[in-house]
Amino acid sequence: MRPLLGVDEYLALAAATNRIDAYTTMLIEEDRINEAIEYGQQNLHAPNNALTLARALREHDRPQAALEISQHGLSLDGNGKADLAEWLRDRAANLDEPEVALEAAVTAFEAAPTLAAYQATEELAGEDWPTVREEILRSLANRDTTKRNAQRHVEIFLYAERYDEAIAIADRFLDDMVVEPVADAVFEEHPEWTIDACKAQAEPIIEEGESQQYRHAVDWPATTGNAADAAGELNEWRAYVQDFRDEHSEKYKLRPMLEKLLEEFADR
Repeated sequence: MRPLLGVDEYLALAAATNRIDAYTTMLIEEDRINEAIEYGQQNLHAPNNALTLARALREHDRPQAALEISQHGLSLDGNGKADLAEWLRDRAANLDEPEVALEAAVTAFEAAPTLAAYQATEELAGEDWPTVREEILRSLANRDTTKRNAQRHVEIFLYAERYDEAIAIADRFLDDMVVEPVADAVFEEHPEWTIDACKAQAEPIIEEGESQQYRHAVDWPATTGNAADAAGELNEWRAYVQDFRDEHSEKYKLRPMLEKLLEEFADR
């Protein structure tokens, strides 16, 4: 819908108030495409502005200009870099611009590392994937993993079979949502770590008598049993579970769960 102001007055107001998105969008709606591109290249100050302009250019059948604005936008600091990089990655792939698509995929991953971004990069890299993989995994390993993103980082490292990096994150945060997928993935390669990590998760729940959590708590000894089996230590594991069962025999909900677990491992 057109503004109540005339076009020139609207553009003057948008420029005066630094509303870059509004300015460039109006230029495009007026079919002043080259002006919009030139203004954007000179005045864009954040990736999210570039994404708005790039989308508008694509909608007005200027796909190549949209790619160029997107690439320029990725050189800027500010909000929206991951969204812009993902958009450019997908558009460039559709336009058969593999080098642009791969560069954008790497940028998208580094801006917001997720398994989906990692897999998209893998798909686009082709025969260059071994080199690209090492670069982005090294970058991920060197960045600051926080409680907020620990689960996502672990997911990537496990998919890439970089178990040492995943274990290092699990050791830092000790959150069950982080530890559990690592233990499930590495119990054969790292049984001793798995045994210790699972005990550390299960024992506080049971010791504190959180009966509503018993079923989840027993999942940890089950994973420990798998690790003990891989390490040839099932007898020690059985003795541990039996002692734990006897020590907490007054917990009537817990005891049958542990007995059932021992039965499940009886024939191994």
